[in-house]
Amino acid sequence: GYVGNFLECSAETMSVIQDYQYEKNTYSDSQFLKDTVRRTKKSAGKKTLVTDGGYSGIENRRLSDANGIQLITTNMTGRKTASYADFRKTDTFKRYSAFRNGVETVPSVLRRKYNIDHMPVRGKLRTAFYFGCKLAAMNFRKLCIHLQSVKLMHKNWNYETE
Repeated sequence: GYVGNFLECSAETMSVIQDYQYEKNTYSDSQFLKDTVRRTKKSAGKKTLVTDGGYSGIENRRLSDANGIQLITTNMTGRKTASYADFRKTDTFKRYSAFRNGVETVPSVLRRKYNIDHMPVRGKLRTAFYFGCKLAAMNFRKLCIHLQSVKLMHKNWNYETE
C-alpha cells in the first residue's frame, strides 16, 4: 500500500541516491516531483532532472524552470507538441533517454537484491525506515565498488620520476 520515490544524482564515474520519499500508494508522480523541486536548493549552475512521462506537465515544467531545474521527460504521455517532437530527435535527448533507462535498473536491483517488496514490518513509518536503509545499503555498495576501482587505478598508475 506504499510507494517510494528516489532522487539519484550522478557524475561521470559514480551515482548516489541523494533523497527519497515514501508515501501511500495514492500519491501521484506529479506530486512527488513538486515536492522534490521545492526541496531542491537553487545553485549557480543549472540542474537537469531526467524523468519518465509520469512526471510531465505544464505546471511541473513551470515549477522546475522557476527553481533553476531543466526538466527532461523522456517518454511523454498524452499529446506531443511540435517543439518536443523536434527535441526528441536530438543527440541530447537520446543521451538523456539512455541515462533514464539506466536509472530504471535501480528499482529492479531493489526488488531482486534488496527484496524491497517484502519488508518484515507493517506501517508507514517502519516500512519507510526499511526503505531508507535499503537505499543506504545500495549507496554503500556503490561506494565500495567505486573505491575498489580507484584503488585498482591507483595500483596500476605508473610512478615514474625524472
